[in-house]
Amino acid sequence: MRIGDTENFLLIECPSKEGIAFLKLEAGVFHNDQQFAATAWTCGSWDSGKRQNFGEFQDLKKAAFELPLAAGGWLRLDRDHRGWVAVSYRITGPRAPAKTAMEGEIWIEGEFAGEFCGELRALLDAAS
Repeated sequence: MRIGDTENFLLIECPSKEGIAFLKLEAGVFHNDQQFAATAWTCGSWDSGKRQNFGEFQDLKKAAFELPLAAGGWLRLDRDHRGWVAVSYRITGPRAPAKTAMEGEIWIEGEFAGEFCGELRALLDAAS
């Protein structure tokens, strides 16, 4: 699933390799002829507590949801009073001490928020 536009996007997918399922996030930002990109993944963090929290977010019972990423960072969903969803992310590089990070945010309009949540739920289920 890809959200955003050509200048600011987030790609979320569940590529399985050798029977191991994980969630991959790839972000890209293009500005003033410069390109910034980052990739992160998460595996094994979709437990019953996270499932319940996401279900409550999807059912409009909670205004926020956060999923930690494997190498640090996070994927956050926040719903505003209009029903729009802010998809925020922080993708960190795995190497210390010169750890780098890329943060961004993409808004999903209210009329598309339900479809987005359904697609994300399917990806998270596939990655568990």
